[in-house]
Amino acid sequence: MDLYFQIAICFAAIGIAAMLAEKTRLFFAPFYILAGLLLGPSVLNVVNNYEIISLLGEIGVVFLLFFLGLEFSIHTLLKQKKTMVIAGLIDFVINFSLGFALGLVLGLSVFFSMVIAGAIYMSSSGIITKSLIELQINKKPEGHLVMGIMVFEDLVMILFLVFVSTGIQPGAQLDIGAALLQLLISIVFCGAILFVAKKASRFLDKILSIRKKELLLLTFFGLVLLITAAGKYLGISEALVAFFLGIAFSNTKNVKNIESSTITFRDLFGSIFFFSFGMMLKLADIFTYLDLILYFMIIAIVGKLISSFLITRILKCEDHMSLFIGFITIPRGEFSLLISRMSAASMPFIGPVMIVLAIFTTVVSSLVLKFSKLLCKVYNICIVFPRSRIEDNKWGEMD
Repeated sequence: MDLYFQIAICFAAIGIAAMLAEKTRLFFAPFYILAGLLLGPSVLNVVNNYEIISLLGEIGVVFLLFFLGLEFSIHTLLKQKKTMVIAGLIDFVINFSLGFALGLVLGLSVFFSMVIAGAIYMSSSGIITKSLIELQINKKPEGHLVMGIMVFEDLVMILFLVFVSTGIQPGAQLDIGAALLQLLISIVFCGAILFVAKKASRFLDKILSIRKKELLLLTFFGLVLLITAAGKYLGISEALVAFFLGIAFSNTKNVKNIESSTITFRDLFGSIFFFSFGMMLKLADIFTYLDLILYFMIIAIVGKLISSFLITRILKCEDHMSLFIGFITIPRGEFSLLISRMSAASMPFIGPVMIVLAIFTTVVSSLVLKFSKLLCKVYNICIVFPRSRIEDNKWGEMD
């Protein structure tokens, strides 16, 4: 089947999945993932060009994070830098340690135990961003804290990916200096985006004041992809670059001119990002590695719940934030899958296990958050969500 027809089927299936999600009032992401599984190589094999689909999905992650950056001002980021570091460190210590212990229990070497730890530690920026947006909680204290943790994770993962890429090469020596240099490059690059945007605010305002919609759309789309591609060329996560780029644009006078375009790109390409997850799964692998999948799932869920509990207690947050932060950060995704691909030759099991883990944790997060809201709203059983949030009529509705 030719590529055009595959992409057409992909978008048609995503549309049907979105309608089903709307009818059931659940998060959209799990339905997109299941559509990818059904139509992908593992089941019907109708859509099998993963390279193109995943590329479109990467663009989706860029605009998911760019949109959140628009809603997340630089003043908020600087104001909560101490909170971000504390929460990020707790999240790292708990989840990385549990993953490392699991690797040792499985009989892996110290290095490959660390690879397992990194894959389990990282939450999915794309999925979590989508959840925050669907719940319209990205401007709430919970949303700010969650995004602070995500920014911290992205910075850690930049360093970790250098560590993994050097360690898995036969005869290669771990280059800590190169890893630290890469982290420095990432910080400088993201800082430069904010600095240049501030100094060139008139230039950005001029771009965003373009009246002809077609010209504005193409200029904006090209600029975002070009800057994130430059960051990726330097070894920086495109998601992290997109987030800081969104913050840079949020300070412009005419930011409203691109919000609708950003939402369109976010929803269009973001849905393909989740669809590509499903395409990667082979059903036979579930039964082959069932015991490992169970171990990974338990560690992945328990670790995030423990770390969120400690974060909210140490930072003296509201009581309800612990379970909310725990369940919304459970999903694993793009970074975990990237790590698994890098180390697949040495650990054949890690790819299938991480794909199932990404799907399972996304579904668990979606169901818990949605049904917890329903319990609170209908039966006044408020465990994850407080009554004060539920009584806000706009809270939790789609934009």
